[in-house]
Order: sequence, then C-alpha cells, then structure tokens
Amino acid sequence: MRKNNLILLLSIFFLSYACNSTKKTTTTKVLIEEETTEIPSTSATWNFALNSQINLNDILAKAKAEKKLVFVDAYATWCGPCKLMDKNVFTHSPTADFFNKNFLSYKVNIEKDNGPTLQVLYDVSALPGLLFLDANGNLLIKEQNSITISQLKSLADRAIAKAKQK
Repeated sequence: MRKNNLILLLSIFFLSYACNSTKKTTTTKVLIEEETTEIPSTSATWNFALNSQINLNDILAKAKAEKKLVFVDAYATWCGPCKLMDKNVFTHSPTADFFNKNFLSYKVNIEKDNGPTLQVLYDVSALPGLLFLDANGNLLIKEQNSITISQLKSLADRAIAKAKQK
C-alpha cells in the first residue's frame, strides 16, 4: 500500500512540475497576406515587399534605381520552417538594418500571384527558398532550408561579394 501511495505522489509531483515549467512569451499578431503569423513583440522592422502587392519586375527596377541587390524569401503558409524563420531570424534588428540598407527584400508566397512562376524560374524545390538576386534578376546565391541569423548574414555577404565581381 505504501509503495502505491509513493508512486502516486511521485506521479503527481512530476505532472505538476511539467505543467508549470512551460515558457510563456508575449507575442503580437500581424496579418501577412491573409494569414496570421505570431511575431515576438521585440521584432525588428524588416522592409519586405509582398508579392501580393508588387511583382518581381517592379522590385528589380527599384533595385536598379537604388543600386541594391534583391533578397527573396519564398515561403508557403503551411511551411513550418518558414514560420520559424519569420519568428527567429526576420525579427533580429541588426540583421534587419543590414538587409534594409543593402537589399530590397521580397517575401513571396509561392502559392499565390506570381509565386508559382518565381518558383519555377528559380527552381525553388524546398522551403523556405532564400534567393539573392542582382538587379537584373540573375541568381547570385540560393539556399533552400531554414537557417540561422549568422548563416543568413554570411549568405548575404557572399552575395554582395559575388555581385561586386560582375
């Protein structure tokens, strides 16, 4: 009888510990292309143009005028790794500042508007598809995977260096 009571007490202890140890964060809900994505309230301002609002040709023309490269985040609303990038990478203030200074950032839902065309044009076969383009639309760097802030910054630096070689 004592053994059963001890097991019951230990079970209750571990269950209560597990229930009370969940981490709670404050989030802000933001509407992005008719979907709700949770972004931490400390999020940075990353200047993404959306493919529902502007097409690739207009982004490229603007990039030429501003003498910038283009960064494309190809995503889908159902893509878990894409949502992780939105939450963990595209909210980092120093990275957002760097990208806003050096790139025109273009967020493309591959299932809407010009997304399917862009997916075929740049052979995006996995999401997120991270593309670095010159102002003529030539592909400089492509990554098809969820990556960290430092990996994204490294890819951006490589794209800038590659563009300077042309």
